[in-house]
Amino acid sequence: MLNSFLRLSIFGKIMVVLLCFFLAGCLSVVGFVWSVKWGTFGDLPVEQDLRKIENAQASLVYSEDGRILGKYFIQERSNIKYEDLSPDLVHALVATEDARFFEHDGVDYRAWGRVLVKTVILGQRSAGGGSTLTQQLAKNLFPRDGYGKLDLAASKIKEVLIARQIESIYSKEEIINLYLNTVPFGDNSYGIRTAARKFFSKEPKELSLQESAVLIGMLKANYYYNPRVFPERSKERRDVVISQMEKYGYLNAQQEDSLQQLPLEIKYRSTGENEGLATYFREQLKFEVKDILDSINLHLEAKDRYDLNRDGLKIHTTLNYRMQELAEEAMREHMTDLQKSFDAHWKGKKPWARHPEVFERAKRNSNRYKELKARNASKEEIEEAFNTPVSMEILTHEFKREKLVMTPNDSLSHFLHFLNMGMIAMEPRSGEVKVYIGGIDHRYLKINHAKDSYKRQVGSTIKPLVYATALDQGAKACNYYPAAKQYYLEDPKKGWLLAKLPSTEDLEEGEEVEMPDLEDAWAPGNADGKYEGLYSMKGALTNSVNTVSVQVEMEAGLVTVGDYLEEFGLSGIERDNEDRVPPSTVLGTPEVSIQEMVNAYAVLANGGYKVRPRYLTKIVDGLGNVIYEQAPAERGERVIKQSTDHQILAMMQNVVNNGTGGRLRYVYGLKNDLAGKTGTTQSNTDGWFMAMTPRLVVGTWVGNDEPAIRWRSTRLGQGANTALPVFGKFMQKLNKESAFRQITHSRFPSLTHYELQAMNCEDWIEEPETKSFNDVLKDIFKSDPIKKQERIQKREEKREPREPKEFRKHKRKKKKKKFFDKIFG
Repeated sequence: MLNSFLRLSIFGKIMVVLLCFFLAGCLSVVGFVWSVKWGTFGDLPVEQDLRKIENAQASLVYSEDGRILGKYFIQERSNIKYEDLSPDLVHALVATEDARFFEHDGVDYRAWGRVLVKTVILGQRSAGGGSTLTQQLAKNLFPRDGYGKLDLAASKIKEVLIARQIESIYSKEEIINLYLNTVPFGDNSYGIRTAARKFFSKEPKELSLQESAVLIGMLKANYYYNPRVFPERSKERRDVVISQMEKYGYLNAQQEDSLQQLPLEIKYRSTGENEGLATYFREQLKFEVKDILDSINLHLEAKDRYDLNRDGLKIHTTLNYRMQELAEEAMREHMTDLQKSFDAHWKGKKPWARHPEVFERAKRNSNRYKELKARNASKEEIEEAFNTPVSMEILTHEFKREKLVMTPNDSLSHFLHFLNMGMIAMEPRSGEVKVYIGGIDHRYLKINHAKDSYKRQVGSTIKPLVYATALDQGAKACNYYPAAKQYYLEDPKKGWLLAKLPSTEDLEEGEEVEMPDLEDAWAPGNADGKYEGLYSMKGALTNSVNTVSVQVEMEAGLVTVGDYLEEFGLSGIERDNEDRVPPSTVLGTPEVSIQEMVNAYAVLANGGYKVRPRYLTKIVDGLGNVIYEQAPAERGERVIKQSTDHQILAMMQNVVNNGTGGRLRYVYGLKNDLAGKTGTTQSNTDGWFMAMTPRLVVGTWVGNDEPAIRWRSTRLGQGANTALPVFGKFMQKLNKESAFRQITHSRFPSLTHYELQAMNCEDWIEEPETKSFNDVLKDIFKSDPIKKQERIQKREEKREPREPKEFRKHKRKKKKKKFFDKIFG
């Protein structure tokens, strides 16, 4: 053979060598392909794997009326069926990405030839690629493991082999469906349904041709052609897709021209954890659902365990979508105005000026500070970093997002000025939570003010609970109490007692009286500074009279009050060794969460019975199996008597009709059956309003996360000005919608004849002008009664000692006997 080769001409020798190289190359390629097929570069999926293709799907949170509140995901995806795709969407995809899709078996060899000639040989980079939709699907389902030259070559071969397998298992329509459910569209949206909802607020079947073209155009480079970020580029790419549709016969030239003249319009709806409705609720719910799934997963094998972010679970809640929407609207409207008022109130000054530790604490808690400390930055370097202007996005006090250049110190100062709020609305009979607002903006201000662990002093909103306790213990709604300031002293054994002050009415001129030591006495005051007259119990609640409220509390008993508050559902109430609560409890010093206050008021709206709050109803897996279900709440134990409940509700309606909640009537024009109570804490730190209709209990808190940042004026900082308006605006909106007539037209139960009689009294009366007994004696005898008493005492001293009582009775009987003997003999 060697001799034969040597006898060949030079040309012949060259041809033989080339042939050998060609054969060796072919053998190498075949060997490389077989090595890929045998798993040298990683295992290929088997048919069983390909028949069970499952994309990671976002889990959805549903309102009670079946609308999506939000999602939990790593990749935001929601799968769809082929019949739910718009035909224009399919045509745009095929025309742009794989014109011969319905002709090939997963590999387009003509396209490979085009790539070889135009791209490799002629260098035309715009000639397009050779991958089919099926190959792209294979790449999306089984991403490349490495990026070396051999890895890339192996991956390409893998894609071809997997594509051929896919084509043998699935129909063309099923492949398109799998592809559109898998492919990324930008802004962390995966799959056509998520993209259609995010960029156009539509379902895929509802997309117009030009909208379909925009989304298909993004597949080439989903960020570069993102219509939200680069609308001009996106329109250019859209027009290219429309031209491709005309080229392959899906449109005519006239249609192409008219569609390309249309402006690019999107209706963007972000669905991240910081976007949409009930953001704070969804964050709170996520932790609870994860705990539930962890409990379920304990009994499952690893392959069957549930993953909240990947398994497409359906989480059903009691929240009402429209009510949540209206409540958030009311919140934004009022908080925008209130923030302007707060900023004007401080006129550029720092509310924390007297508490510099507030700013330092906020700085130390910031991510920037923690990152600098983690890099072992010095104190000087940290200060320099916080005083160096940088570009950042902030939430303005008008609740708009803006990109500004400012120092981190200025940013901290800006956010510290924000007032925040929390609100929960619950149906009192079922315990179903209908509205849950944890704050003003979850993107920037993460603290959830509606969760159970967030507690603030409740102010006068606790008074109805204490008054209900007193009524339940036998007090009368028409009992009158003096509004005068009184002093209370703490006895080590007996607890808090009313200090007995000696009367000065009968003192002689110049005579002094010994006063008790009041240095350690507690003397509650009234917010309006008025202490005249007498208030009935219902009048004191209507006008939130502190001095009378303490008397009502003391009359009920400090131990009893503590017991009842715990029965109402308030936790962590301070009590001494004898189980007594502090007398300041009735003025709202306990720290309580919004949910606990709503639970307590639900007792009042539910005929005196407890109710368990509920906002998660069930969890359904991707196959429709219910894997968790929470039964509806049953009516709990009775806390207060029915007659007590009726009377306290009537008192609280009086608060709205004639008292501190009156703005609901004269400002917001509400004519509904309403009961409620305002609350304002020390130094106007917290503003509260608790409201009730027969079918809804609503608790609202407004304040700053730092108690030192507050209003300087009670007129501005009281709950009637800060918290009540959110409910007022919310109720106005509910009244305009017929869907909520059951709430807005509901009526409180009528009082019985006995209860009406028990409530039939004035809220306040003047203190009657009375004279002391000594003054009366002076008027009658025109003499000094004290001196007269002294003369009587001297006379008594001169008398002989009196005989024993039994002997005196015997003598009287004897005298009577002698008298009758004389008459009758």
